[in-house]
Amino acid sequence: MFCCISHKGRGWLLGFLAAGLCLVLWPWSAPGQVLLAWALGLALLTFILWASADVCSGIYLKARCRNARQVAAVALTFDDGPCAQSTEILDLLKAYGAKATFFVVGSRMEGQRKLLLRMLAEGHQLGNHSWAHRSWFPLLRPALMRKEIMRTQAEIEKLGGGTCRFFRPPFGVTNPFLAKALKGSALEVAGWSIRSLDTRNEAPEVVFKRIIRRLKGGEVVLLHDTSAPVVPVLKLLLPWLVEHNLQSLTLDAFFGEGTKKYPL
Repeated sequence: MFCCISHKGRGWLLGFLAAGLCLVLWPWSAPGQVLLAWALGLALLTFILWASADVCSGIYLKARCRNARQVAAVALTFDDGPCAQSTEILDLLKAYGAKATFFVVGSRMEGQRKLLLRMLAEGHQLGNHSWAHRSWFPLLRPALMRKEIMRTQAEIEKLGGGTCRFFRPPFGVTNPFLAKALKGSALEVAGWSIRSLDTRNEAPEVVFKRIIRRLKGGEVVLLHDTSAPVVPVLKLLLPWLVEHNLQSLTLDAFFGEGTKKYPL
């Protein structure tokens, strides 16, 4: 799986191994060797967990997490839909002239064609968020991961809005399995720079303040169609964006590249 680690990841790993080798060759006492082994093991485990859990770590896959050049724009993204609440979200986005990217779960697209077509018709973008968003998705074999991803990709294509460019992994977890699953697909991984944590049982004002505390321009904001406070949060966030002259763009527009044809 070393071939499925990015150049950045290889640099980190080789640096860690070099440091570990230097420490191992040092003439430690017997108790010191035991402590050293535990320390190196813990450090390696911490590194592996961070590399997988942080979608923007860049260890296994490069993810689009922010765009520092977009000083007057942000990218609002919504995961886990479509759902009934998506309609209210669209109404609010339309009222404020905002565009967004919806990372849809393939199995939840059934019976939602009208809603999905409205998203496209109103200038929003669809992203791929796997077929079933299963909790064990990060543990699937690469072939099964790819099957889920491409099944959703095909459903998005059927809507006629062009080929889906971005994939956001469930829970933001990346690993060598996912790197292998996406190899050759030309799909780009979309991360985020501001995590709203809107799925917690918190007041909308708390979520809103968490977002704007770091909102300067150039950020990708993670929200969820399915979260209880998302609509009231948007009622606070969208006028705040207008007041601060920050435009909300789709990821295609945000990263300054037009929609391309990506092969399945």
